[in-house]
Amino acid sequence: ALSERRVARGGPSGRASGRAALTRCTAYNDALMPGYTHLQQAMPSTAGLWALGYAELLLSDLAALRHAFDQVDVSPLGSAAGYGLPFLELPREEVARRLGFRALQLHVTAVQLSRGKLSYMPPMRSCRWC
Repeated sequence: ALSERRVARGGPSGRASGRAALTRCTAYNDALMPGYTHLQQAMPSTAGLWALGYAELLLSDLAALRHAFDQVDVSPLGSAAGYGLPFLELPREEVARRLGFRALQLHVTAVQLSRGKLSYMPPMRSCRWC
């Protein structure tokens, strides 16, 4: 759960990539380059316009990653082998708070069923900078 949270957070690399792309938009706004369609030069364009496309995609990926983070930001503590430890008193809320989770995953079998949840979330499949 902790490693999934780390990945879903998007990390500084995603934000830094977005900032770098936005900086390039401004710096190369007047730098001419060909725009391509069907692998052929088509229209005059600028490097700034090209970089802005990447910046927009990075920003939308960050929004999707924030949603993914919300989905995995729950503590699985107490699920044991999928059926919990009814005879053992665990300070689940306290441990979740100390580890920085926003909530507990309440039902013990839900923990099992949610394993690998990040792997099928669209932003995680397409995100190259995580």
